Amino acid sequence: MNLLTTLTIGFSVIAVFVLYTTYVFFLHNVNKSPRALVTAALLLLGLAGLQLGHLDYINSQIDPLTFFTIGSGCS
Repeated sequence: MNLLTTLTIGFSVIAVFVLYTTYVFFLHNVNKSPRALVTAALLLLGLAGLQLGHLDYINSQIDPLTFFTIGSGCS
């Protein structure tokens, strides 16, 4: 189960770059402004970051909501 989850998350992170490349270079009928390109990049990077956060939680079992609290200290 852990291997399947890791592979699925890895695929979704790689798919972010494929989706953005497809959006930028291969979709010619869509009106793309510079703002749309930046927004798409930020959205996809946010989704990839979320998936990498899930992968980190699965591998390390550190609760993300208690790990980055004020006053937790990194020692």
